[in-house]
Amino acid sequence: MQKVHPNGVILQVSQVTLAKLYTTVQASIVNGSNTPVALNHWYRTDPTALFDAQGNAYRLTPPPGDEEVQVPAGQSLEGTFVFLGHIPVTSKTLTLVINPVGAATDKETAFPQLKAELSLAALSDTADQADKKKE
Repeated sequence: MQKVHPNGVILQVSQVTLAKLYTTVQASIVNGSNTPVALNHWYRTDPTALFDAQGNAYRLTPPPGDEEVQVPAGQSLEGTFVFLGHIPVTSKTLTLVINPVGAATDKETAFPQLKAELSLAALSDTADQADKKKE
């Protein structure tokens, strides 16, 4: 699944793994803009989060020392993003919202808002299935 922001930021999600206490999203972000961007700028009040169909929010747990999740201009970030809370395995879709109060259409923004509908049928894994694949 891929989303492109007008400022040149590209989000690609490759996998979602549901676990008992958290959910992980395997993703890469390419900053194609000329300015650094923050993917979790309002982490204290309106953090990047996953939302289920009932509107429940599962907040991003940012890496220590990089609460805003900065991506320098022209560079990329790839990794596993952790969202706190149990999402029922019966969920069919989730919505990933990066910078919920960020700019959705501003070509010059350093705080891009991206919304991505994630189909769990296409991207999902459970922690049990992921553990079995490692064996």
